[in-house]
Amino acid sequence: MSIKILIIGYGFVGQELGKYLQQIEGYEVHAIKREPIQDSFGASMIYKSLDSLQLSDIPDVDFVFYCASADTRSIDSYTKAYVDNLQHCLDLLSQKKYPIQRCIFTSSTAVYEVSDGSWVREETSVSVQDPHAQILLDGESVLRKATFPTTVIRFSGIYGTDRHPVLDKLMEGNANFCHSTRYSNRIHVVDCARVLEHVMRIDDNEGLYIATDSEPTPINTIISWLSSKTGTPMPEIRQHDAAETEGGRGGNKRCSNARILATGFRLEYQNYHQGFQQILLDKGLIVE
Repeated sequence: MSIKILIIGYGFVGQELGKYLQQIEGYEVHAIKREPIQDSFGASMIYKSLDSLQLSDIPDVDFVFYCASADTRSIDSYTKAYVDNLQHCLDLLSQKKYPIQRCIFTSSTAVYEVSDGSWVREETSVSVQDPHAQILLDGESVLRKATFPTTVIRFSGIYGTDRHPVLDKLMEGNANFCHSTRYSNRIHVVDCARVLEHVMRIDDNEGLYIATDSEPTPINTIISWLSSKTGTPMPEIRQHDAAETEGGRGGNKRCSNARILATGFRLEYQNYHQGFQQILLDKGLIVE
Protein backbone atom coordinates (compact mmCIF):
# COMPACT_ATOMS: atom_id res chain seq x y z
CA MET A 1 0.00 0.00 0.00
CA SER A 2 1.36 3.40 -0.97
CA ILE A 3 2.00 6.24 1.46
CA LYS A 4 -0.23 9.18 0.56
CA ILE A 5 1.42 12.62 0.60
CA LEU A 6 -0.07 16.11 0.33
CA ILE A 7 2.22 19.05 -0.46
CA ILE A 8 0.53 22.37 0.28
CA GLY A 9 2.37 25.06 -1.66
CA TYR A 10 4.02 23.65 -4.76
CA GLY A 11 6.75 26.21 -5.36
CA PHE A 12 10.56 26.05 -5.24
CA VAL A 13 10.81 23.63 -2.32
CA GLY A 14 7.46 21.89 -2.83
CA GLN A 15 8.20 20.96 -6.43
CA GLU A 16 11.66 19.68 -5.52
CA LEU A 17 10.03 17.52 -2.84
CA GLY A 18 7.45 16.24 -5.31
CA LYS A 19 10.16 15.40 -7.84
CA TYR A 20 12.19 13.60 -5.17
CA LEU A 21 9.25 11.57 -3.86
CA GLN A 22 8.41 10.36 -7.35
CA GLN A 23 11.86 8.76 -7.52
CA ILE A 24 11.04 6.59 -4.49
CA GLU A 25 8.69 3.65 -4.86
CA GLY A 26 5.64 3.61 -2.63
CA TYR A 27 4.58 7.26 -2.54
CA GLU A 28 1.35 8.71 -3.91
CA VAL A 29 1.79 12.47 -4.17
CA HIS A 30 -0.89 15.17 -4.23
CA ALA A 31 -0.09 18.89 -4.38
CA ILE A 32 -1.97 22.17 -4.05
CA LYS A 33 -0.97 25.20 -6.09
CA ARG A 34 -2.87 28.32 -7.03
CA GLU A 35 -1.83 28.52 -10.70
CA PRO A 36 -1.33 25.67 -13.23
CA ILE A 37 2.23 24.63 -13.98
CA GLN A 38 3.74 22.92 -17.00
CA ASP A 39 5.34 20.02 -15.14
CA SER A 40 3.80 18.61 -11.96
CA PHE A 41 6.61 16.02 -11.57
CA GLY A 42 4.02 13.25 -11.35
CA ALA A 43 1.93 14.80 -8.57
CA SER A 44 -1.85 14.80 -8.70
CA MET A 45 -2.58 18.53 -8.78
CA ILE A 46 -5.25 20.58 -7.03
CA TYR A 47 -5.27 24.08 -8.52
CA LYS A 48 -6.86 26.38 -5.98
CA SER A 49 -5.88 29.26 -3.68
CA LEU A 50 -5.37 28.08 -0.13
CA ASP A 51 -7.91 30.47 1.37
CA SER A 52 -10.64 29.08 -0.91
CA LEU A 53 -9.98 25.41 -0.14
CA GLN A 54 -12.91 23.34 1.03
CA LEU A 55 -12.96 20.01 2.82
CA SER A 56 -13.94 18.23 -0.39
CA ASP A 57 -10.73 19.49 -2.04
CA ILE A 58 -8.49 17.70 0.45
CA PRO A 59 -7.66 14.07 -0.41
CA ASP A 60 -7.17 11.38 2.23
CA VAL A 61 -3.44 11.44 3.00
CA ASP A 62 -0.99 10.10 5.55
CA PHE A 63 1.47 13.00 5.66
CA VAL A 64 1.16 16.72 4.91
CA PHE A 65 3.94 19.16 4.03
CA TYR A 66 3.09 22.86 4.35
CA CYS A 67 5.56 24.53 1.96
CA ALA A 68 3.56 27.63 1.08
CA SER A 69 5.42 30.93 0.86
CA ALA A 70 4.48 34.59 0.87
CA ASP A 71 3.91 36.32 -2.47
CA THR A 72 5.68 39.47 -1.31
CA ARG A 73 7.60 40.79 1.70
CA SER A 74 4.60 42.73 2.95
CA ILE A 75 3.36 41.97 6.46
CA ASP A 76 -0.10 41.18 5.11
CA SER A 77 1.31 38.69 2.61
CA TYR A 78 3.41 37.00 5.29
CA THR A 79 0.48 36.78 7.70
CA LYS A 80 -1.78 35.32 5.05
CA ALA A 81 0.74 32.67 3.96
CA TYR A 82 2.20 31.58 7.29
CA VAL A 83 -0.69 32.12 9.71
CA ASP A 84 -4.12 32.58 8.15
CA ASN A 85 -3.85 30.07 5.29
CA LEU A 86 -2.01 27.62 7.53
CA GLN A 87 -4.78 27.81 10.12
CA HIS A 88 -7.42 27.32 7.41
CA CYS A 89 -5.65 24.22 6.06
CA LEU A 90 -5.19 22.76 9.55
CA ASP A 91 -8.88 23.31 10.30
CA LEU A 92 -9.82 21.38 7.16
CA LEU A 93 -7.33 18.61 7.84
CA SER A 94 -8.64 18.20 11.39
CA GLN A 95 -12.07 17.41 9.95
CA LYS A 96 -10.80 14.52 7.84
CA LYS A 97 -11.77 11.09 9.10
CA TYR A 98 -8.63 9.60 7.55
CA PRO A 99 -5.91 9.83 10.25
CA ILE A 100 -3.05 12.21 9.43
CA GLN A 101 0.21 10.86 10.82
CA ARG A 102 2.14 14.14 10.74
CA CYS A 103 2.14 17.66 9.28
CA ILE A 104 5.53 19.24 8.56
CA PHE A 105 5.91 23.03 8.30
CA THR A 106 8.79 24.75 6.50
CA SER A 107 10.01 27.67 8.61
CA SER A 108 13.30 29.59 8.68
CA THR A 109 16.41 30.13 10.76
CA ALA A 110 15.61 33.85 10.42
CA VAL A 111 13.74 33.43 13.73
CA TYR A 112 17.15 33.36 15.47
CA GLU A 113 18.23 36.99 15.62
CA VAL A 114 21.87 36.27 16.42
CA SER A 115 24.43 38.74 15.09
CA ASP A 116 27.68 37.91 16.89
CA GLY A 117 28.73 34.87 14.83
CA SER A 118 27.87 32.38 17.58
CA TRP A 119 26.35 28.94 17.06
CA VAL A 120 22.59 28.53 16.80
CA ARG A 121 20.83 25.29 17.72
CA GLU A 122 17.19 24.29 18.00
CA GLU A 123 17.12 25.18 21.69
CA THR A 124 18.64 28.64 21.12
CA SER A 125 16.17 31.25 22.33
CA VAL A 126 14.37 33.38 19.78
CA SER A 127 14.21 37.09 20.46
CA VAL A 128 12.51 38.57 17.47
CA GLN A 129 12.34 42.22 16.49
CA ASP A 130 11.88 41.55 12.77
CA PRO A 131 8.10 41.38 12.19
CA HIS A 132 8.55 38.87 9.36
CA ALA A 133 10.36 36.46 11.67
CA GLN A 134 7.69 36.96 14.31
CA ILE A 135 5.03 35.93 11.81
CA LEU A 136 6.95 32.72 11.14
CA LEU A 137 6.98 32.03 14.87
CA ASP A 138 3.25 32.73 14.98
CA GLY A 139 2.81 30.13 12.24
CA GLU A 140 4.85 27.62 14.21
CA SER A 141 2.58 28.22 17.22
CA VAL A 142 -0.51 27.68 15.08
CA LEU A 143 0.95 24.41 13.81
CA ARG A 144 1.68 23.07 17.29
CA LYS A 145 -1.99 23.46 18.23
CA ALA A 146 -3.04 21.00 15.52
CA THR A 147 -4.96 17.86 16.49
CA PHE A 148 -2.31 15.57 14.97
CA PRO A 149 1.50 15.27 15.30
CA THR A 150 3.53 18.12 13.77
CA THR A 151 7.12 19.04 13.02
CA VAL A 152 8.77 22.38 12.26
CA ILE A 153 11.85 22.50 10.06
CA ARG A 154 13.78 25.76 10.15
CA PHE A 155 15.71 26.04 6.90
CA SER A 156 18.70 28.31 6.43
CA GLY A 157 19.20 30.11 3.08
CA ILE A 158 17.82 27.86 0.34
CA TYR A 159 19.60 27.86 -3.01
CA GLY A 160 19.79 25.70 -6.11
CA THR A 161 20.20 25.70 -9.87
CA ASP A 162 17.35 28.18 -10.34
CA ARG A 163 17.91 30.28 -7.21
CA HIS A 164 21.33 31.59 -6.21
CA PRO A 165 21.25 35.24 -5.03
CA VAL A 166 24.90 35.45 -3.99
CA LEU A 167 26.08 34.29 -7.44
CA ASP A 168 23.62 36.63 -9.18
CA LYS A 169 24.84 39.62 -7.20
CA LEU A 170 28.46 38.81 -7.93
CA MET A 171 27.79 38.47 -11.66
CA GLU A 172 25.85 41.77 -11.60
CA GLY A 173 28.75 43.54 -9.85
CA ASN A 174 26.98 44.34 -6.59
CA ALA A 175 27.83 41.47 -4.25
CA ASN A 176 27.73 42.33 -0.55
CA PHE A 177 31.38 42.02 0.46
CA CYS A 178 31.70 42.83 4.18
CA HIS A 179 34.38 44.68 6.15
CA SER A 180 34.73 41.85 8.66
CA THR A 181 33.82 38.20 9.15
CA ARG A 182 30.11 37.65 8.67
CA TYR A 183 28.87 34.08 8.65
CA SER A 184 26.30 32.87 6.17
CA ASN A 185 24.30 29.62 6.20
CA ARG A 186 22.69 27.72 3.36
CA ILE A 187 21.13 24.46 2.22
CA HIS A 188 20.74 23.18 -1.33
CA VAL A 189 17.11 22.71 -2.39
CA VAL A 190 17.86 19.06 -3.20
CA ASP A 191 18.74 18.53 0.46
CA CYS A 192 15.59 20.42 1.48
CA ALA A 193 13.53 17.76 -0.28
CA ARG A 194 15.62 14.96 1.16
CA VAL A 195 15.40 16.24 4.74
CA LEU A 196 11.62 16.70 4.48
CA GLU A 197 11.14 13.11 3.41
CA HIS A 198 13.59 11.92 6.07
CA VAL A 199 11.88 13.79 8.91
CA MET A 200 8.57 12.29 7.86
CA ARG A 201 9.98 8.83 8.61
CA ILE A 202 11.54 9.58 12.03
CA ASP A 203 9.71 7.57 14.69
CA ASP A 204 11.12 9.41 17.71
CA ASN A 205 10.42 12.84 16.23
CA GLU A 206 11.59 15.81 18.31
CA GLY A 207 9.21 18.21 16.57
CA LEU A 208 11.81 20.84 15.64
CA TYR A 209 14.88 20.59 13.41
CA ILE A 210 17.31 23.04 11.84
CA ALA A 211 18.12 22.09 8.25
CA THR A 212 21.35 23.57 6.93
CA ASP A 213 24.60 22.31 5.43
CA SER A 214 27.60 21.36 7.54
CA GLU A 215 29.84 24.39 6.98
CA PRO A 216 28.61 27.86 7.97
CA THR A 217 30.96 30.10 6.02
CA PRO A 218 31.89 33.80 5.97
CA ILE A 219 30.09 35.43 3.06
CA ASN A 220 33.38 36.98 1.92
CA THR A 221 34.88 33.51 1.54
CA ILE A 222 32.02 32.37 -0.66
CA ILE A 223 32.14 35.48 -2.85
CA SER A 224 35.92 35.15 -3.22
CA TRP A 225 35.61 31.48 -4.21
CA LEU A 226 32.87 32.20 -6.76
CA SER A 227 34.90 35.09 -8.15
CA SER A 228 37.90 32.80 -8.61
CA LYS A 229 35.85 29.99 -10.19
CA THR A 230 33.97 32.22 -12.65
CA GLY A 231 36.64 34.82 -13.37
CA THR A 232 34.26 37.56 -12.24
CA PRO A 233 35.91 40.63 -10.64
CA MET A 234 35.68 40.98 -6.87
CA PRO A 235 33.41 43.72 -5.50
CA GLU A 236 35.20 47.05 -5.15
CA ILE A 237 32.96 48.36 -2.37
CA ARG A 238 32.71 46.72 1.02
CA GLN A 239 29.57 46.76 3.14
CA HIS A 240 29.24 47.49 6.86
CA ASP A 241 28.92 44.51 9.19
CA ALA A 242 25.18 45.08 9.42
CA ALA A 243 24.68 45.02 5.66
CA GLU A 244 22.47 42.32 4.23
CA THR A 245 24.18 39.23 2.89
CA GLU A 246 23.10 37.21 -0.14
CA GLY A 247 19.42 36.89 0.63
CA GLY A 248 19.16 39.54 3.30
CA ARG A 249 17.87 38.96 6.83
CA GLY A 250 20.59 36.39 7.41
CA GLY A 251 22.16 37.87 10.51
CA ASN A 252 25.63 36.76 11.54
CA LYS A 253 25.35 33.28 13.03
CA ARG A 254 26.45 29.71 12.54
CA CYS A 255 23.55 27.27 12.31
CA SER A 256 24.13 23.75 13.62
CA ASN A 257 22.67 20.68 11.90
CA ALA A 258 23.77 18.30 14.66
CA ARG A 259 20.25 17.29 15.67
CA ILE A 260 19.12 16.26 12.19
CA LEU A 261 22.41 14.48 11.46
CA ALA A 262 22.00 12.53 14.71
CA THR A 263 18.84 10.97 13.23
CA GLY A 264 20.88 9.37 10.46
CA PHE A 265 20.31 12.00 7.78
CA ARG A 266 23.17 12.63 5.37
CA LEU A 267 23.51 15.65 3.11
CA GLU A 268 24.15 15.37 -0.61
CA TYR A 269 25.76 18.82 -0.58
CA GLN A 270 27.83 19.14 2.58
CA ASN A 271 29.08 22.66 1.91
CA TYR A 272 28.95 25.58 -0.47
CA HIS A 273 31.81 24.15 -2.59
CA GLN A 274 29.77 21.09 -3.52
CA GLY A 275 26.51 22.95 -4.06
CA PHE A 276 27.85 25.85 -6.11
CA GLN A 277 30.21 23.61 -8.10
CA GLN A 278 27.18 21.80 -9.49
CA ILE A 279 25.32 25.05 -10.15
CA LEU A 280 28.28 26.52 -12.04
CA LEU A 281 28.49 23.35 -14.13
CA ASP A 282 24.75 23.38 -14.83
CA LYS A 283 24.90 27.02 -15.92
CA GLY A 284 27.95 26.44 -18.11
CA LEU A 285 30.06 28.91 -16.13
CA ILE A 286 32.77 26.28 -15.62
CA VAL A 287 33.63 22.95 -17.24
CA GLU A 288 34.78 19.75 -15.62
